[in-house]
Amino acid sequence: FPNIRAGVEEILADPSLTFDDIAWLVNITRLPIVVKGIMTAEDAKLAAEAGASAIYVSNHGGRELDGCLPTIEVLHEIVSVVNSAYPSIEVYVDGGIRSGSDVFKALALGAKAVFIGRPALWGLTMGIEVLHEIVSVVNSAYPSIEVYVDGGIRKWF
Repeated sequence: FPNIRAGVEEILADPSLTFDDIAWLVNITRLPIVVKGIMTAEDAKLAAEAGASAIYVSNHGGRELDGCLPTIEVLHEIVSVVNSAYPSIEVYVDGGIRSGSDVFKALALGAKAVFIGRPALWGLTMGIEVLHEIVSVVNSAYPSIEVYVDGGIRKWF
């Protein structure tokens, strides 16, 4: 489907896209719109004002520029702004998540969901068994961390 690929690449690489385009998208569908790539509180506000259902904090694997901040460093400020002004909007995060303690830190900073991209992709290239092992390693940190969360048993994966 080369025509579809060309169309998608044209849209994704279009520097003229703005938050008005998100508002347009919100108005033409009843589907939730999750805006990915948010790295500042100001952009989170703009996405929320445009009608986003959720904010996805992501630096796209740090491929933006050499000086791109880690998502964990900007997460708290974004969550604070979104929670105070737009409490119905959830904040998700990915980027640099390599262990259960990384997941715990992101949840402690207010993320409602934490995504593990690159490690899962690496695992899939080696086979489903390796992917299961990666998820197991990430999940294995929780027995000692759960007590700090609420003293109860919680299943994260």
